[in-house]
Amino acid sequence: MSTKKSRPEAKPSVVRDMINKRIESLGITRYQFAHNGHVDAAASTVYRFLNGEVESSSGNLDEMFLSLGLKIKNSKRPAWAQKARKERTKRMKQLGRDPTKSVQTVSVTKA
Repeated sequence: MSTKKSRPEAKPSVVRDMINKRIESLGITRYQFAHNGHVDAAASTVYRFLNGEVESSSGNLDEMFLSLGLKIKNSKRPAWAQKARKERTKRMKQLGRDPTKSVQTVSVTKA
């Protein structure tokens, strides 16, 4: 009796979803995109990433974004968040900490 490994479930990914949505809007398949040569990686690796089977390197993601006309940009903070950040920065400076070492939120948008 042979035991067949089941296909791994796709991991949720906003980036992958945006790339797949853009590919679909261009009227091409994931397979066609993976084999078009715009990404300097094995076509099978790109295809498996698009299907959620593997993760991808930042370099490959950058190439996918460029070839599809997508970009990642910082999202604008709401006024309440800007005020809170300003107050937090002030407190950090008073405590002698570096306020520039904070995490920024990114959002995915079409170019």
